[in-house]
Amino acid sequence: MIDTHHPLISLCMIVKNEAEHLATCLESVQEVVDEIIVVDTGSTDSTIQIAQHYGANVISFPWTSDFAAARNVGITQAQGTWILILDADEELDHSSKEELKLCAIHLEYEGFFLRIHNHTGKEKSSPTATVNPILRMFRNRPEHLFRGIIHEQIAASITEFRPNAALHLSTVMIHHYGYADHTVSEKDKIQRNVTLLTKELRRSPNDPFQHFNMAVEYMRLGEHQKALDHIHKSMALIVPDTSYGHLLHKYEIRCRYALGQIDEALNCCNQAIGIYPEYTDIFHLKGAIFFANRMLYEARSTLMKAIVLGPAPTHYHTETGLGTYLSCNMLGQIAEEVGHDSEAITWYTKSALFQPDWVQTSNRILRMMKCVDREQDIPELLANHFPLHIQDTEIRNEVIKWLALDGSYQAAQSLISQLDTFKTDESEASWRSLISSDHPFISDIPQETLTLAIPYAYQFGQENKAFNLLRQWEHRYQNESRNSTDILHSTEQIQDEVLEPKQPTESLMNEAYHLGRTWIALTDAILSRNEPSSPHYSAIHRVRLMLPLPRIK
Repeated sequence: MIDTHHPLISLCMIVKNEAEHLATCLESVQEVVDEIIVVDTGSTDSTIQIAQHYGANVISFPWTSDFAAARNVGITQAQGTWILILDADEELDHSSKEELKLCAIHLEYEGFFLRIHNHTGKEKSSPTATVNPILRMFRNRPEHLFRGIIHEQIAASITEFRPNAALHLSTVMIHHYGYADHTVSEKDKIQRNVTLLTKELRRSPNDPFQHFNMAVEYMRLGEHQKALDHIHKSMALIVPDTSYGHLLHKYEIRCRYALGQIDEALNCCNQAIGIYPEYTDIFHLKGAIFFANRMLYEARSTLMKAIVLGPAPTHYHTETGLGTYLSCNMLGQIAEEVGHDSEAITWYTKSALFQPDWVQTSNRILRMMKCVDREQDIPELLANHFPLHIQDTEIRNEVIKWLALDGSYQAAQSLISQLDTFKTDESEASWRSLISSDHPFISDIPQETLTLAIPYAYQFGQENKAFNLLRQWEHRYQNESRNSTDILHSTEQIQDEVLEPKQPTESLMNEAYHLGRTWIALTDAILSRNEPSSPHYSAIHRVRLMLPLPRIK
Protein backbone atom coordinates (compact mmCIF):
# COMPACT_ATOMS: atom_id res chain seq x y z
CA MET A 1 0.00 0.00 0.00
CA ILE A 2 1.47 3.34 -1.05
CA ASP A 3 1.74 6.05 1.60
CA THR A 4 0.02 9.27 0.44
CA HIS A 5 1.05 11.60 3.28
CA HIS A 6 4.01 13.00 1.37
CA PRO A 7 5.11 13.22 -2.29
CA LEU A 8 5.70 9.63 -3.33
CA ILE A 9 9.04 8.25 -4.51
CA SER A 10 9.08 5.35 -6.97
CA LEU A 11 12.36 3.44 -7.28
CA CYS A 12 12.80 2.20 -10.85
CA MET A 13 15.52 -0.28 -11.78
CA ILE A 14 16.59 -2.55 -14.62
CA VAL A 15 18.38 -5.77 -13.67
CA LYS A 16 19.76 -9.03 -14.96
CA ASN A 17 21.41 -11.65 -12.73
CA GLU A 18 22.04 -9.24 -9.87
CA ALA A 19 21.45 -11.63 -6.97
CA GLU A 20 24.83 -10.77 -5.47
CA HIS A 21 24.04 -7.05 -5.07
CA LEU A 22 20.29 -6.49 -5.22
CA ALA A 23 19.38 -7.13 -1.58
CA THR A 24 21.93 -4.58 -0.35
CA CYS A 25 20.57 -1.99 -2.76
CA LEU A 26 16.93 -2.51 -1.83
CA GLU A 27 17.70 -2.68 1.89
CA SER A 28 19.32 0.77 1.69
CA VAL A 29 16.15 2.47 0.33
CA GLN A 30 13.46 0.44 2.07
CA GLU A 31 12.62 3.26 4.50
CA VAL A 32 12.68 5.95 1.83
CA VAL A 33 10.83 4.83 -1.30
CA ASP A 34 7.09 4.15 -1.56
CA GLU A 35 7.19 1.61 -4.37
CA ILE A 36 9.79 -0.47 -6.18
CA ILE A 37 9.55 -1.31 -9.86
CA VAL A 38 12.13 -3.76 -11.20
CA VAL A 39 12.43 -4.44 -14.92
CA ASP A 40 14.14 -7.80 -15.36
CA THR A 41 15.77 -8.46 -18.74
CA GLY A 42 16.31 -12.18 -18.40
CA SER A 43 17.74 -13.21 -15.02
CA THR A 44 18.54 -16.87 -14.49
CA ASP A 45 19.57 -16.57 -10.83
CA SER A 46 17.49 -15.57 -7.79
CA THR A 47 17.22 -11.88 -8.74
CA ILE A 48 13.45 -11.95 -9.26
CA GLN A 49 12.81 -13.74 -5.95
CA ILE A 50 14.96 -11.21 -4.06
CA ALA A 51 13.12 -8.29 -5.67
CA GLN A 52 9.74 -9.81 -4.79
CA HIS A 53 10.90 -10.37 -1.20
CA TYR A 54 11.26 -6.58 -0.90
CA GLY A 55 7.79 -6.02 -2.35
CA ALA A 56 8.89 -5.03 -5.84
CA ASN A 57 6.64 -5.03 -8.87
CA VAL A 58 8.75 -7.17 -11.24
CA ILE A 59 8.24 -6.65 -14.97
CA SER A 60 9.85 -9.11 -17.41
CA PHE A 61 11.16 -7.39 -20.53
CA PRO A 62 13.29 -9.07 -23.24
CA TRP A 63 16.68 -7.40 -23.71
CA THR A 64 16.81 -5.45 -26.98
CA SER A 65 20.29 -3.88 -26.58
CA ASP A 66 18.58 -0.63 -25.63
CA PHE A 67 19.02 0.64 -22.08
CA ALA A 68 16.60 3.56 -22.52
CA ALA A 69 13.81 1.24 -23.70
CA ALA A 70 14.22 -0.93 -20.61
CA ARG A 71 14.27 2.10 -18.31
CA ASN A 72 11.13 3.55 -19.86
CA VAL A 73 9.16 0.32 -19.39
CA GLY A 74 9.60 0.74 -15.65
CA ILE A 75 9.01 4.46 -15.25
CA THR A 76 5.78 4.39 -17.28
CA GLN A 77 4.38 2.02 -14.62
CA ALA A 78 5.42 4.22 -11.69
CA GLN A 79 2.73 5.87 -9.53
CA GLY A 80 4.99 8.17 -7.51
CA THR A 81 5.49 11.90 -7.78
CA TRP A 82 9.20 11.27 -8.14
CA ILE A 83 11.25 8.69 -10.03
CA LEU A 84 14.44 7.51 -8.30
CA ILE A 85 16.91 5.63 -10.51
CA LEU A 86 19.40 3.17 -8.99
CA ASP A 87 21.40 0.27 -10.35
CA ALA A 88 21.64 -3.03 -8.48
CA ASP A 89 25.30 -2.46 -7.58
CA GLU A 90 24.49 0.83 -5.85
CA GLU A 91 23.18 1.71 -2.41
CA LEU A 92 21.93 4.84 -0.73
CA ASP A 93 24.14 6.02 2.11
CA HIS A 94 22.41 5.77 5.46
CA SER A 95 23.18 9.42 6.29
CA SER A 96 21.41 10.59 3.10
CA LYS A 97 18.00 9.05 3.75
CA GLU A 98 16.47 12.11 5.40
CA GLU A 99 17.90 14.46 2.79
CA LEU A 100 16.36 12.41 -0.01
CA LYS A 101 12.97 12.58 1.72
CA LEU A 102 13.43 16.33 2.12
CA CYS A 103 14.20 16.70 -1.59
CA ALA A 104 10.90 15.02 -2.44
CA ILE A 105 8.98 17.78 -0.64
CA HIS A 106 10.38 20.47 -2.96
CA LEU A 107 8.04 20.27 -5.93
CA GLU A 108 9.44 23.51 -7.35
CA TYR A 109 12.28 21.41 -8.79
CA GLU A 110 12.05 19.06 -11.76
CA GLY A 111 15.01 16.95 -10.71
CA PHE A 112 17.87 16.39 -8.31
CA PHE A 113 21.50 15.53 -8.95
CA LEU A 114 22.79 12.89 -6.53
CA ARG A 115 26.48 12.36 -5.81
CA ILE A 116 27.63 8.95 -7.06
CA HIS A 117 30.72 7.65 -5.25
CA ASN A 118 32.43 5.07 -7.47
CA HIS A 119 34.35 2.64 -5.28
CA THR A 120 37.39 0.56 -6.23
CA GLY A 121 36.13 -2.40 -4.22
CA LYS A 122 32.93 -4.24 -3.37
CA GLU A 123 32.36 -2.63 0.03
CA LYS A 124 31.43 0.82 1.28
CA SER A 125 34.72 0.99 3.19
CA SER A 126 36.77 0.53 -0.01
CA PRO A 127 38.41 3.68 -1.43
CA THR A 128 36.34 6.02 -3.58
CA ALA A 129 37.95 6.58 -6.98
CA THR A 130 35.63 9.26 -8.39
CA VAL A 131 32.61 11.31 -7.34
CA ASN A 132 30.09 12.20 -10.06
CA PRO A 133 26.97 14.39 -9.74
CA ILE A 134 24.27 12.65 -11.83
CA LEU A 135 20.56 13.44 -12.34
CA ARG A 136 18.97 10.44 -10.61
CA MET A 137 15.66 11.71 -9.17
CA PHE A 138 13.15 13.58 -11.32
CA ARG A 139 9.44 14.37 -11.53
CA ASN A 140 7.22 11.63 -12.88
CA ARG A 141 5.66 13.09 -16.05
CA PRO A 142 4.58 11.25 -19.23
CA GLU A 143 7.06 13.19 -21.37
CA HIS A 144 10.02 12.45 -19.09
CA LEU A 145 11.53 9.47 -20.89
CA PHE A 146 15.11 8.25 -21.24
CA ARG A 147 16.99 8.60 -24.51
CA GLY A 148 20.00 6.66 -25.80
CA ILE A 149 20.50 2.94 -26.21
CA ILE A 150 23.54 3.19 -23.91
CA HIS A 151 24.52 5.76 -21.25
CA GLU A 152 20.86 6.72 -21.38
CA GLN A 153 19.96 10.23 -20.24
CA ILE A 154 16.83 11.91 -18.88
CA ALA A 155 17.94 15.58 -18.85
CA ALA A 156 17.27 16.18 -22.57
CA SER A 157 13.59 15.23 -22.34
CA ILE A 158 13.14 17.36 -19.21
CA THR A 159 14.69 20.51 -20.69
CA GLU A 160 13.01 20.02 -24.08
CA PHE A 161 9.54 20.27 -22.57
CA ARG A 162 10.55 22.67 -19.78
CA PRO A 163 13.50 24.82 -20.90
CA ASN A 164 13.44 26.72 -17.60
CA ALA A 165 13.22 23.61 -15.43
CA ALA A 166 14.98 24.00 -12.08
CA LEU A 167 17.40 21.18 -11.31
CA HIS A 168 18.98 21.09 -7.85
CA LEU A 169 22.42 19.78 -6.90
CA SER A 170 21.96 17.76 -3.69
CA THR A 171 24.55 16.17 -1.43
CA VAL A 172 22.70 12.82 -1.32
CA MET A 173 25.35 10.10 -1.49
CA ILE A 174 25.03 6.92 -3.55
CA HIS A 175 27.73 4.24 -3.32
CA HIS A 176 28.47 2.48 -6.61
CA TYR A 177 30.54 -0.70 -6.82
CA GLY A 178 30.25 -1.49 -10.53
CA TYR A 179 33.58 0.13 -11.33
CA ALA A 180 35.59 -2.01 -8.94
CA ASP A 181 38.96 -3.00 -10.38
CA HIS A 182 37.83 -6.47 -11.43
CA THR A 183 34.77 -5.07 -13.20
CA VAL A 184 36.45 -2.33 -15.20
CA SER A 185 39.03 -4.82 -16.52
CA GLU A 186 36.35 -6.91 -18.24
CA LYS A 187 37.09 -6.22 -21.88
CA ASP A 188 33.83 -7.78 -23.06
CA LYS A 189 31.82 -5.16 -21.16
CA ILE A 190 33.82 -2.36 -22.78
CA GLN A 191 33.53 -3.93 -26.20
CA ARG A 192 29.76 -4.25 -25.73
CA ASN A 193 29.61 -0.53 -24.96
CA VAL A 194 31.66 0.32 -28.07
CA THR A 195 29.32 -1.74 -30.24
CA LEU A 196 26.21 -0.03 -28.86
CA LEU A 197 27.78 3.43 -29.09
CA THR A 198 28.78 2.80 -32.70
CA LYS A 199 25.15 1.95 -33.47
CA GLU A 200 23.94 5.04 -31.64
CA LEU A 201 26.37 7.33 -33.47
CA ARG A 202 25.28 5.97 -36.82
CA ARG A 203 21.76 7.02 -35.88
CA SER A 204 22.81 10.36 -34.32
CA PRO A 205 26.28 11.30 -35.67
CA ASN A 206 26.12 14.79 -34.13
CA ASP A 207 25.32 13.69 -30.58
CA PRO A 208 28.11 15.23 -28.46
CA PHE A 209 27.27 13.12 -25.40
CA GLN A 210 27.68 9.83 -27.24
CA HIS A 211 30.98 11.02 -28.74
CA PHE A 212 32.06 11.76 -25.16
CA ASN A 213 30.97 8.29 -24.05
CA MET A 214 32.82 6.66 -26.94
CA ALA A 215 35.97 8.55 -25.94
CA VAL A 216 35.68 7.16 -22.41
CA GLU A 217 35.44 3.58 -23.70
CA TYR A 218 38.45 4.01 -25.99
CA MET A 219 40.44 5.42 -23.09
CA ARG A 220 39.62 2.29 -21.10
CA LEU A 221 40.89 0.21 -24.00
CA GLY A 222 44.10 2.27 -24.15
CA GLU A 223 43.31 3.55 -27.67
CA HIS A 224 44.01 7.19 -26.89
CA GLN A 225 44.14 8.56 -30.43
CA LYS A 226 40.64 7.25 -31.16
CA ALA A 227 39.51 8.66 -27.83
CA LEU A 228 41.01 12.05 -28.70
CA ASP A 229 39.18 12.12 -32.05
CA HIS A 230 35.83 11.65 -30.31
CA ILE A 231 36.72 14.22 -27.63
CA HIS A 232 37.35 16.84 -30.30
CA LYS A 233 34.07 15.98 -32.07
CA SER A 234 32.20 16.34 -28.79
CA MET A 235 33.93 19.64 -28.01
CA ALA A 236 32.87 21.02 -31.39
CA LEU A 237 29.23 20.05 -30.83
CA ILE A 238 28.49 20.90 -27.18
CA VAL A 239 26.72 24.05 -26.08
CA PRO A 240 28.12 26.32 -23.34
CA ASP A 241 27.73 25.09 -19.75
CA THR A 242 27.33 21.44 -20.79
CA SER A 243 27.53 19.39 -17.58
CA TYR A 244 30.39 17.19 -18.82
CA GLY A 245 32.35 19.93 -20.63
CA HIS A 246 35.03 20.03 -17.93
CA LEU A 247 35.57 16.28 -18.32
CA LEU A 248 36.22 16.69 -22.06
CA HIS A 249 39.12 19.01 -21.25
CA LYS A 250 40.41 16.73 -18.50
CA TYR A 251 40.32 13.67 -20.77
CA GLU A 252 41.94 15.57 -23.64
CA ILE A 253 44.88 16.30 -21.34
CA ARG A 254 45.16 12.64 -20.35
CA CYS A 255 44.98 11.43 -23.94
CA ARG A 256 47.62 13.85 -25.17
CA TYR A 257 49.93 12.89 -22.33
CA ALA A 258 49.38 9.18 -22.98
CA LEU A 259 50.32 9.81 -26.63
CA GLY A 260 53.57 11.49 -25.55
CA GLN A 261 52.39 15.00 -26.48
CA ILE A 262 53.76 16.69 -23.36
CA ASP A 263 53.71 20.31 -24.55
CA GLU A 264 50.23 19.92 -26.02
CA ALA A 265 49.01 18.39 -22.76
CA LEU A 266 50.35 21.33 -20.76
CA ASN A 267 48.78 23.80 -23.21
CA CYS A 268 45.46 22.00 -22.76
CA CYS A 269 45.88 22.35 -18.99
CA ASN A 270 46.28 26.11 -19.36
CA GLN A 271 43.21 26.36 -21.59
CA ALA A 272 41.13 24.29 -19.18
CA ILE A 273 42.25 26.36 -16.18
CA GLY A 274 41.18 29.51 -18.04
CA ILE A 275 37.69 28.06 -18.51
CA TYR A 276 37.36 26.22 -15.18
CA PRO A 277 39.56 28.10 -12.68
CA GLU A 278 37.97 26.30 -9.71
CA TYR A 279 38.44 22.76 -11.07
CA THR A 280 41.08 21.28 -8.78
CA ASP A 281 41.58 18.17 -10.92
CA ILE A 282 43.21 20.17 -13.73
CA PHE A 283 45.75 21.77 -11.39
CA HIS A 284 46.66 18.38 -9.92
CA LEU A 285 46.92 16.85 -13.38
CA LYS A 286 49.17 19.66 -14.57
CA GLY A 287 51.34 19.29 -11.47
CA ALA A 288 51.60 15.54 -12.05
CA ILE A 289 52.77 16.11 -15.65
CA PHE A 290 55.44 18.55 -14.44
CA PHE A 291 56.54 16.10 -11.75
CA ALA A 292 56.75 13.16 -14.14
CA ASN A 293 58.97 15.24 -16.42
CA ARG A 294 61.31 16.37 -13.62
CA MET A 295 60.11 19.98 -13.67
CA LEU A 296 59.96 20.00 -9.89
CA TYR A 297 59.68 23.74 -9.24
CA GLU A 298 56.75 24.06 -11.65
CA ALA A 299 55.15 20.90 -10.20
CA ARG A 300 55.38 22.23 -6.65
CA SER A 301 53.90 25.61 -7.59
CA THR A 302 50.97 24.04 -9.45
CA LEU A 303 50.19 21.45 -6.77
CA MET A 304 50.19 24.18 -4.14
CA LYS A 305 47.38 25.84 -6.09
CA ALA A 306 45.48 22.54 -6.01
CA ILE A 307 45.90 22.42 -2.22
CA VAL A 308 44.61 26.00 -1.88
CA LEU A 309 41.53 25.12 -3.95
CA GLY A 310 40.87 21.92 -2.04
CA PRO A 311 38.34 19.35 -3.31
CA ALA A 312 36.55 20.40 -6.49
CA PRO A 313 33.14 22.07 -6.09
CA THR A 314 30.21 19.66 -6.01
CA HIS A 315 29.05 20.31 -9.60
CA TYR A 316 32.30 18.89 -11.00
CA HIS A 317 33.05 15.24 -11.64
CA THR A 318 36.18 14.67 -9.58
CA GLU A 319 38.61 12.11 -8.24
CA THR A 320 39.00 11.71 -4.51
CA GLY A 321 42.27 12.92 -3.05
CA LEU A 322 42.90 15.68 -5.58
CA GLY A 323 43.44 18.87 -3.64
CA THR A 324 43.89 16.82 -0.47
CA TYR A 325 45.87 13.65 0.24
CA LEU A 326 47.05 12.81 -3.29
CA SER A 327 48.25 16.36 -3.90
CA CYS A 328 49.91 16.47 -0.46
CA ASN A 329 51.58 13.13 -1.09
CA MET A 330 53.04 14.31 -4.40
CA LEU A 331 54.34 17.48 -2.73
CA GLY A 332 55.98 15.22 -0.16
CA GLN A 333 57.67 13.23 -2.92
CA ILE A 334 58.97 16.43 -4.52
CA ALA A 335 60.38 17.67 -1.20
CA GLU A 336 61.95 14.26 -0.57
CA GLU A 337 63.62 14.22 -3.98
CA VAL A 338 65.25 17.63 -3.52
CA GLY A 339 66.40 16.77 0.00
CA HIS A 340 63.96 18.93 1.97
CA ASP A 341 63.29 16.20 4.48
CA SER A 342 61.38 18.19 7.10
CA GLU A 343 59.07 19.61 4.44
CA ALA A 344 58.52 16.10 3.07
CA ILE A 345 57.50 14.85 6.53
CA THR A 346 55.08 17.79 6.85
CA TRP A 347 53.40 17.03 3.52
CA TYR A 348 53.22 13.30 4.22
CA THR A 349 51.65 14.06 7.60
CA LYS A 350 49.02 16.28 5.95
CA SER A 351 48.38 13.54 3.41
CA ALA A 352 47.85 11.00 6.19
CA LEU A 353 45.41 13.32 7.95
CA PHE A 354 43.25 13.41 4.80
CA GLN A 355 43.68 9.71 4.00
CA PRO A 356 41.10 7.15 5.18
CA ASP A 357 43.69 4.33 5.24
CA TRP A 358 45.78 6.10 7.84
CA VAL A 359 48.07 3.25 8.95
CA GLN A 360 49.30 2.51 5.41
CA THR A 361 49.88 6.21 4.70
CA SER A 362 51.67 6.83 7.99
CA ASN A 363 54.33 4.28 7.04
CA ARG A 364 55.99 6.79 4.72
CA ILE A 365 56.20 9.39 7.50
CA LEU A 366 57.73 6.90 9.92
CA ARG A 367 60.34 5.79 7.38
CA MET A 368 61.28 9.38 6.53
CA MET A 369 61.75 10.27 10.18
CA LYS A 370 63.90 7.20 10.70
CA CYS A 371 65.98 8.11 7.67
CA VAL A 372 66.66 11.70 8.81
CA ASP A 373 67.63 10.65 12.32
CA ARG A 374 64.38 11.82 13.94
CA GLU A 375 63.23 8.45 15.20
CA GLN A 376 63.03 9.79 18.74
CA ASP A 377 60.37 12.31 17.60
CA ILE A 378 58.00 9.68 16.19
CA PRO A 379 55.93 9.06 19.38
CA GLU A 380 55.43 12.82 19.87
CA LEU A 381 54.40 13.34 16.22
CA LEU A 382 51.86 10.52 16.48
CA ALA A 383 50.47 11.89 19.74
CA ASN A 384 50.16 15.47 18.40
CA HIS A 385 48.76 14.80 14.93
CA PHE A 386 46.97 11.45 15.26
CA PRO A 387 45.77 11.27 18.87
CA LEU A 388 42.53 9.43 18.12
CA HIS A 389 44.22 6.92 15.85
CA ILE A 390 47.08 6.10 18.17
CA GLN A 391 44.75 5.63 21.18
CA ASP A 392 43.21 2.65 19.43
CA THR A 393 45.08 -0.43 20.67
CA GLU A 394 44.73 -2.30 17.38
CA ILE A 395 46.07 0.63 15.34
CA ARG A 396 48.89 1.23 17.81
CA ASN A 397 49.95 -2.41 17.56
CA GLU A 398 49.92 -2.10 13.76
CA VAL A 399 52.14 1.01 13.97
CA ILE A 400 54.50 -0.78 16.36
CA LYS A 401 54.78 -3.59 13.84
CA TRP A 402 55.59 -1.11 11.02
CA LEU A 403 58.25 0.52 13.19
CA ALA A 404 59.85 -2.80 14.08
CA LEU A 405 59.86 -3.96 10.46
CA ASP A 406 61.62 -0.74 9.45
CA GLY A 407 64.18 -1.08 12.22
CA SER A 408 62.84 1.84 14.30
CA TYR A 409 63.27 -0.13 17.52
CA GLN A 410 63.60 2.89 19.78
CA ALA A 411 60.26 4.38 18.68
CA ALA A 412 58.59 0.98 18.75
CA GLN A 413 59.79 0.37 22.29
CA SER A 414 58.51 3.79 23.36
CA LEU A 415 55.02 2.98 22.08
CA ILE A 416 55.17 -0.51 23.57
CA SER A 417 55.90 0.92 27.00
CA GLN A 418 52.64 2.91 26.78
CA LEU A 419 50.59 -0.23 26.11
CA ASP A 420 49.72 -2.20 29.22
CA THR A 421 48.20 -4.92 27.06
CA PHE A 422 51.29 -5.47 24.93
CA LYS A 423 53.38 -8.50 25.82
CA THR A 424 56.56 -9.92 24.36
CA ASP A 425 55.28 -12.62 22.04
CA GLU A 426 56.78 -15.73 20.48
CA SER A 427 57.76 -13.83 17.34
CA GLU A 428 60.00 -11.41 19.26
CA ALA A 429 61.55 -14.26 21.26
CA SER A 430 62.27 -16.19 18.08
CA TRP A 431 64.15 -13.42 16.28
CA ARG A 432 66.13 -12.53 19.38
CA SER A 433 67.06 -16.21 19.70
CA LEU A 434 68.05 -16.34 16.02
CA ILE A 435 70.52 -13.48 16.43
CA SER A 436 72.23 -15.06 19.42
CA SER A 437 72.45 -18.53 17.87
CA ASP A 438 74.70 -19.99 15.19
CA HIS A 439 71.73 -21.23 13.18
CA PRO A 440 73.33 -22.19 9.82
CA PHE A 441 70.20 -22.42 7.64
CA ILE A 442 67.07 -20.30 7.38
CA SER A 443 64.82 -22.48 5.23
CA ASP A 444 62.58 -23.26 8.20
CA ILE A 445 62.54 -19.75 9.69
CA PRO A 446 59.38 -17.62 9.18
CA GLN A 447 59.68 -14.53 7.00
CA GLU A 448 58.59 -12.10 9.70
CA THR A 449 61.23 -13.44 12.07
CA LEU A 450 63.91 -12.76 9.47
CA THR A 451 62.45 -9.34 8.69
CA LEU A 452 63.00 -8.31 12.29
CA ALA A 453 66.21 -10.24 12.98
CA ILE A 454 68.37 -9.05 10.07
CA PRO A 455 68.30 -5.25 10.67
CA TYR A 456 68.30 -5.81 14.44
CA ALA A 457 71.52 -7.82 14.14
CA TYR A 458 73.20 -4.99 12.23
CA GLN A 459 71.83 -2.37 14.63
CA PHE A 460 73.68 -4.04 17.48
CA GLY A 461 76.96 -4.57 15.73
CA GLN A 462 76.54 -8.08 14.26
CA GLU A 463 77.14 -7.05 10.66
CA ASN A 464 78.35 -10.45 9.49
CA LYS A 465 75.30 -12.15 10.99
CA ALA A 466 72.96 -9.70 9.31
CA PHE A 467 74.46 -10.02 5.85
CA ASN A 468 74.81 -13.79 6.11
CA LEU A 469 71.11 -14.13 6.91
CA LEU A 470 70.19 -11.74 4.12
CA ARG A 471 72.26 -13.62 1.52
CA GLN A 472 70.69 -16.92 2.57
CA TRP A 473 67.24 -15.40 2.34
CA GLU A 474 67.90 -14.04 -1.15
CA HIS A 475 69.09 -17.48 -2.19
CA ARG A 476 65.92 -19.07 -0.79
CA TYR A 477 63.76 -16.54 -2.61
CA GLN A 478 65.57 -17.13 -5.92
CA ASN A 479 65.17 -20.91 -5.56
CA GLU A 480 61.47 -20.61 -4.83
CA SER A 481 61.04 -18.25 -7.78
CA ARG A 482 62.87 -20.68 -10.07
CA ASN A 483 60.86 -23.65 -8.80
CA SER A 484 57.62 -21.74 -9.25
CA THR A 485 58.53 -20.95 -12.86
CA ASP A 486 59.49 -24.59 -13.53
CA ILE A 487 56.14 -25.76 -12.20
CA LEU A 488 54.27 -23.29 -14.38
CA HIS A 489 56.21 -24.38 -17.48
CA SER A 490 55.66 -28.06 -16.74
CA THR A 491 51.87 -27.87 -16.82
CA GLU A 492 50.21 -29.50 -19.79
CA GLN A 493 47.96 -26.52 -20.40
CA ILE A 494 49.80 -23.82 -22.34
CA GLN A 495 49.02 -20.37 -20.98
CA ASP A 496 48.64 -17.27 -23.13
CA GLU A 497 51.08 -14.83 -21.51
CA VAL A 498 49.32 -11.83 -23.01
CA LEU A 499 45.73 -12.66 -22.10
CA GLU A 500 46.53 -14.65 -18.96
CA PRO A 501 49.94 -13.63 -17.62
CA LYS A 502 51.51 -15.99 -15.11
CA GLN A 503 50.97 -14.88 -11.54
CA PRO A 504 53.48 -15.56 -8.75
CA THR A 505 52.29 -17.69 -5.88
CA GLU A 506 51.07 -15.96 -2.74
CA SER A 507 53.98 -17.33 -0.71
CA LEU A 508 56.44 -16.02 -3.29
CA MET A 509 54.83 -12.58 -3.23
CA ASN A 510 54.98 -12.48 0.56
CA GLU A 511 58.61 -13.59 0.47
CA ALA A 512 59.51 -10.79 -1.94
CA TYR A 513 57.56 -8.29 0.13
CA HIS A 514 59.37 -9.15 3.36
CA LEU A 515 62.72 -9.26 1.58
CA GLY A 516 62.12 -5.76 0.20
CA ARG A 517 61.18 -4.45 3.62
CA THR A 518 64.32 -6.00 5.11
CA TRP A 519 66.56 -4.30 2.54
CA ILE A 520 64.98 -0.99 3.58
CA ALA A 521 65.40 -1.71 7.28
CA LEU A 522 68.98 -2.82 6.77
CA THR A 523 69.76 0.41 4.91
CA ASP A 524 68.26 2.38 7.78
CA ALA A 525 70.40 0.42 10.23
CA ILE A 526 73.51 1.28 8.21
CA LEU A 527 72.50 4.94 8.23
CA SER A 528 72.09 4.85 11.99
CA ARG A 529 75.69 3.71 12.33
CA ASN A 530 76.97 6.72 10.36
CA GLU A 531 77.07 10.30 11.53
CA PRO A 532 75.27 12.81 9.28
CA SER A 533 78.62 14.55 8.82
CA SER A 534 80.18 11.35 7.46
CA PRO A 535 81.13 11.46 3.73
CA HIS A 536 79.23 8.16 3.31
CA TYR A 537 76.01 9.33 4.93
CA SER A 538 74.67 11.38 2.00
CA ALA A 539 75.31 8.60 -0.52
CA ILE A 540 73.67 5.96 1.69
CA HIS A 541 70.77 8.32 2.31
CA ARG A 542 70.15 8.74 -1.42
CA VAL A 543 70.28 4.98 -1.97
CA ARG A 544 67.82 4.56 0.87
CA LEU A 545 65.34 6.94 -0.75
CA MET A 546 65.62 5.12 -4.08
CA LEU A 547 64.46 1.82 -2.60
CA PRO A 548 60.85 1.21 -3.69
CA LEU A 549 58.06 0.89 -1.16
CA PRO A 550 57.20 -2.82 -0.90
CA ARG A 551 53.53 -3.56 -1.40
CA ILE A 552 51.36 -6.64 -1.12
CA LYS A 553 48.98 -6.73 -4.09
